[in-house]
Amino acid sequence: VAERALARARPAFLPRDLAEHTIEIFTGRQKADPMGLGRVLLVDNFLPNVKDMTRALLAEGYEVAASMRADDALDYVQNDRYHLAVIGSPIATPPVTAAELAKKMRTFDPDLRIILMVDHYLSGGLQGVSQAVEVGLDDSLLKPVDPQRLRFSISRALERRRLQLENARLVEELKSSNEELEQLSGFQQKFFATVAHDVKNPLTAIRGYAELLSWKVKDAELTKCVTHIMSSSKTLEGLISDLVDYAAIESGKLRVNLEEMDLAVVVGEVQSRIQVAADKRSIKLHVQLPEGLPKLQGDPLRVGQVIQNLSTNAIQYTPEGGNVTVKIQPGPTMITISVRDTGIGISKEDLPRIFDRFFQAENAQKMRRAGFGLGLKISQEIVKAHGGAMGVDSELGKGSVFYFTLPIPQSQAAPAQQQSQPLPAAPSMPSMQTQTPMPRQITPPPQKMP
Repeated sequence: VAERALARARPAFLPRDLAEHTIEIFTGRQKADPMGLGRVLLVDNFLPNVKDMTRALLAEGYEVAASMRADDALDYVQNDRYHLAVIGSPIATPPVTAAELAKKMRTFDPDLRIILMVDHYLSGGLQGVSQAVEVGLDDSLLKPVDPQRLRFSISRALERRRLQLENARLVEELKSSNEELEQLSGFQQKFFATVAHDVKNPLTAIRGYAELLSWKVKDAELTKCVTHIMSSSKTLEGLISDLVDYAAIESGKLRVNLEEMDLAVVVGEVQSRIQVAADKRSIKLHVQLPEGLPKLQGDPLRVGQVIQNLSTNAIQYTPEGGNVTVKIQPGPTMITISVRDTGIGISKEDLPRIFDRFFQAENAQKMRRAGFGLGLKISQEIVKAHGGAMGVDSELGKGSVFYFTLPIPQSQAAPAQQQSQPLPAAPSMPSMQTQTPMPRQITPPPQKMP
């Protein structure tokens, strides 16, 4: 009643029990009657039938409005929010079929549920079924309508309406959440790119002046300070590079320049860079590089980045005196590069998340000096961009082996074995004096090579 009065610019009154719902009702956001089961509109020619159904539904707790005229019923639907309409067929004033009236009602309220009451004779029943399908009605009942059957049909139709409205609300919330996430993701990418750019420029100057000082300073204490500056700036440069690569991955702009690549040269350059770090921790670094490796199509800098990242991690998480082995295993159509260690290993619980961005295993966090936890994620994306796949086998406290594959061009592959093959088995783990099978995490290769 209050809604109807407001729609017609008249004063409206609400009972005290509805005070907490005042704002929703007056602003038109109240979708259901907080005091009842639902709002039902009855439309039929036969007055006694209308009265009986009205009394029965009011006794059940529904809010009911009744009409014997089609134009009045349309006015109700247009100005008020009814949840369901029960329409008898046909309506005499003005002459209109129930299906036509239902279609007009739906133009005012697409969420309105509709139940059709048709005459009991055969053609009327068949027509009711046909109209129910055509108009999308909730039910079609034969006259005279059993009150219990009517209550059941109304209850089911209102429940369907409630579910549809709830689904629509959840969909809108999901859309809104997705938009917020997209905005946040865009802000994050811009933030990473901006920070990386703004920090990299002064860092270049710091490293340049530090190198200049290292040439001129003769005092031992000052030389030690300059060395710390250069070491810290180098660490910071690595962090910035990770942010730049991650921002490129998130925006789909990771740059990979495919060209003819000599994997032996790439591995040799990585070995020369990481040998110093291995020597400082008394770790034996082994490189198993067979002769006659085929030429690959890849980005030497990016592939070297992956091998160096896996090797650096292996050295960092291996106790002093341990072993780290870089091994190249050529196959018919794929080359497998593996890095195994005798380090702390990865637990079964952490293994499924090891390639997630920003993730660091709990035991690794205690040994890690610096980093965002992006290295494995970046390496995984670089390998995927080359048409390969990356995997890991590990056992907590025993060691790990990270490996990835790179495709061999058809011109270099054996003619009889140029068909594609699945990801090769993981390289053998270092001896751990156990027969217990270890968990395995593999990232599948893309279907097509970029």
